[in-house]
Order: sequence, then structure tokens, then C-alpha cells
Amino acid sequence: NHFREFSQVHRGLKDGTNTILGNANFIMTTAHIAHDCIVGNNIVMANTAGIAGEVVVHDKAFISAAVTVHQFCRIGRNAMIGLSAKVVQDALPFCITAGNPGRARGLNLVGLKRNGFSREDIATLKEAYRMLYSRVPLDQALAAMREMGSAPVKEVADFIAGSKRGFAHPTR
Repeated sequence: NHFREFSQVHRGLKDGTNTILGNANFIMTTAHIAHDCIVGNNIVMANTAGIAGEVVVHDKAFISAAVTVHQFCRIGRNAMIGLSAKVVQDALPFCITAGNPGRARGLNLVGLKRNGFSREDIATLKEAYRMLYSRVPLDQALAAMREMGSAPVKEVADFIAGSKRGFAHPTR
């Protein structure tokens, strides 16, 4: 891991709890990781980004400058959190979440291409994302996503199903 000036990582809040960081993370100047967080591998946290207690950040997420993430939220794999976003619900894997409050704004196409996702996987993720935009009830959309036969789409459906805070729905 690479920690720049004045970045902070807090230990677990209570005896027997821990803050866990994976490998190859880049934590830029004044970034803050609070107590009891779980941070995966190859994460980038830009200047002044902060994640509150008990946040889970999955592998290869990019958290832009001045982002704040509320406690107990999750940030999905290959997610990109836009500049100054206020994340109060789970940020979907493979998507860009931006704004105040943070909302899914589309797929993280640059991140997906840089990380070797196939054209088929990207096309299927686009189709799944469109389902989330539609007026189809969420349980039906998740069932349809699981039937698509794509591992990344199933990951998104499972991520949403496992949400305790809700997820940052696309704007309509």
C-alpha cells in the first residue's frame, strides 16, 4: 500500500475488531479511512476522500477527491465515485456514482475496459443497468439479471440483494 501525506487509517473501535486493508492500494494526501472498514485491493482514494466507520470497499474501486461515504455503506468492485459525491447508500459495482446524494450515473466504461472486461460483459452490464432504469419491480429485475448468464451481472444482482442501506438508484 502507498500512503501519502496526512492520510489516516483508524484501527477497530472496540476490542476484537479491526480495520482491514488489502494490497496495492493508493491512499492520497489527507484521505481518511475510519474504524472497522474493510478495504479491498487496488483501491485508489484521492485527496480528502473520507470513508466513515464500517464501510466496505471492494477491489479496484476509485474514490475521487472530496468524496464522503456514510457509515455502513458498500462500494462495489470497479466502481468509480465521482468528485465530491456524498454516498449515503451502496454504490453499485462497475458503475459511476456521483452527486449529492450519490446516484448511479452509468457504467464505469473506462474502468471496465482498463480492467480487461470483454465487449460481451460490457454489453450485458449495459442491458442490466437499463433494467435498473426501467419501471420493472426490483425483484423481477434481479431475477432477470441472474438469468442473463453473465458473472458480472450476477455480481451486481447479488450486491443489490445483499444491501442493508439500499443502493444508489439511477436517476430517472
